[in-house]
Amino acid sequence: MDTKAPRRKDLENRKIDYKAALEKLNSNPRLRKLPEEEKRIIIDNILLAPFLDLTDDFAFKKVLGHNADILRVLLSDILDEDIIEVTYESNEIPVLAEDDKHARFDVNCTLKDGRKFIVEMQNRNEKDIHQRLFYYGAALAASQIKKGAPYIDLRPTYVIAFLNFEQTHLLLKDNKVVFCYSLKEMETEEQYESDPLLIYLCEMPRLNKGMQELDTPVEKWLYILRNCSKFAPGEQEAFGKRYAELFTQARTKHLTEEELMEYFDSKITAYRARMLQEASYDEGFKAGEVQSKAEIAKAMLGKGYDLATIQELTGLSPEEIKSL
Repeated sequence: MDTKAPRRKDLENRKIDYKAALEKLNSNPRLRKLPEEEKRIIIDNILLAPFLDLTDDFAFKKVLGHNADILRVLLSDILDEDIIEVTYESNEIPVLAEDDKHARFDVNCTLKDGRKFIVEMQNRNEKDIHQRLFYYGAALAASQIKKGAPYIDLRPTYVIAFLNFEQTHLLLKDNKVVFCYSLKEMETEEQYESDPLLIYLCEMPRLNKGMQELDTPVEKWLYILRNCSKFAPGEQEAFGKRYAELFTQARTKHLTEEELMEYFDSKITAYRARMLQEASYDEGFKAGEVQSKAEIAKAMLGKGYDLATIQELTGLSPEEIKSL
């Protein structure tokens, strides 16, 4: 049974042209080389899924950046407190000087008590991720105080980042998925007064549980954010009313034709970036493997091993070994 048939019919009714989607995909040289069947699968997985992929930049901003009630529930669960009101702010902080680096966020909001929040979705483990998230928080904190205002007006700033990758930690407790960083005295661990900047890193891949095994609201959020686009119609009902509005707003059928193609563009861009990253990793691994073999062969030469033995153990050709 074709479970995507109703969705495909819906797309036809809305005049979403597969040819246009294919043209967008083929506009990228690397994706253009894929087999036609694989291209069809990519297009189907994006356009025919009942729900958006909330790890996608466009989808995350669309759902979490335009629905205050959903965002309020998310923050309530992450902080384990009852948040009453959330107000959206500009996603870009004005720079203090012309040559300052701009800070643009996925979601920027303020609570009723004045606390400031940045909420981010991060898919790639870039080497400067910690510096960038700190800069975001510092920029938002600095933007609060105007000339002549007392420092006591400064409200705590929170950066909450959902990471679609795992990081290395010195100490790691079992089942820990959320890591909170704040300012503390190094020896006594006394908390810096007022907690001016807190950074939450929610590492979604660390949640190694199935849908029926989820225990806490935070676990449910991480599972939903990472797997939303894979849910079949009706499967979302297992999460209950608390997440009903999230799934309503995450339905692909609620996008306009323009939004749907913008979402498609965003997904294709991310797919291409992932292909480039994987290719770069493979090339780097191969280069490292060759370098490692060369180092082993060089050490064996230094110890007087014969050419045939070195060739057998390293897999290098006689010419490659002689060049060492």
